Amino acid sequence: MPRKQKIKLKMCAVSNFIVDDTFLHPVNDEVRRCVIIDAPNVMHITKTHTGLEKANSAGLLALMRYFVKNDFDVVAVTQRKYTLDATVTHKFAIERLEKMGLIHLVDGHEYDDIVALEIAFASDGVIVSNDQFTEHMQASNRYLRLMSRCISVELDAVAQAERYTMSSNGHCIAEHTFRFKRKVFPNTMNGLSASSILHEAFFSTPDNVRHELVEEHRQNWTEDYRNKVVATIDELLAQIRFFTPLPTPLPFDTLLSKDGKSFDIVNLRDRFGCEQARIRHLMCTAYLNIDES
Repeated sequence: MPRKQKIKLKMCAVSNFIVDDTFLHPVNDEVRRCVIIDAPNVMHITKTHTGLEKANSAGLLALMRYFVKNDFDVVAVTQRKYTLDATVTHKFAIERLEKMGLIHLVDGHEYDDIVALEIAFASDGVIVSNDQFTEHMQASNRYLRLMSRCISVELDAVAQAERYTMSSNGHCIAEHTFRFKRKVFPNTMNGLSASSILHEAFFSTPDNVRHELVEEHRQNWTEDYRNKVVATIDELLAQIRFFTPLPTPLPFDTLLSKDGKSFDIVNLRDRFGCEQARIRHLMCTAYLNIDES
């Protein structure tokens, strides 16, 4: 029986894209906090407008990769129902994340928001979610400190041709680019730049009374582990990209150059992205050959 060959899938670079991550660079004796992601929230806000109600696993992967690439330990939390085909796109990605310990699946009788808050409290971490957690904050004072380190996500959709590519500074662009906002911050930070306000939430310093917890959590972090996680997420995103339909092609005659006899690969690349441009160039060349015959 012939062996099945594994196809190596890659994402091409987009040199004109830079994804801002300057606020995630540590200075002096700062220690990175663990990042806890409210996975259902992120997967729902990043789902595309296709008329489907499925949560978007690609958006979660891109966000997790963004932080891991910057050496942050990341844990996503979600209800177990988001491992079903009926509720999430590309469920194989969630299953792979669970095997690697990158996502915590909460059974139906548990409340995933509470689990996320508890993990954040135990690690003195930072939460990424657009949820306000109002009920939980009122129910327990232990979560109040976390509210000042709750980061919301804002999205900018990218063109179809730019989806599932890499930015020039090494970040994955799935279907959106991300912007972040700190919901609540101390009055002492008034007047500081948005970048500085964000930066403070993601790092702990020795004057933090729970700094030892943050340091303890970082002890097992290694460069090899980071590279392994990034490589795994890249593989998953490449698979998703492979199964994502190409945009509907324009009529060939609308892509002709001024002489009406050739196609400009540079223009095609601008319209469709580097790999799709190569495919379309071959198709267009074949079209011209047929037309001339």
